[in-house]
Amino acid sequence: MSEAIERCKTLPDLKARLEKTRDALQDSGKKRRAEEFWNGVQQRLPAA
Repeated sequence: MSEAIERCKTLPDLKARLEKTRDALQDSGKKRRAEEFWNGVQQRLPAA
């Protein structure tokens, strides 16, 4: 996962990759962990 994030060149690319990570967590049955992850990410992303 970190390699895919490191390859992102733009903010929209990064946001899309992080959304896929969140979705993968939700799909694996870790809905609460996905919510915690996304809440932490949103706080750190710059405004578009």
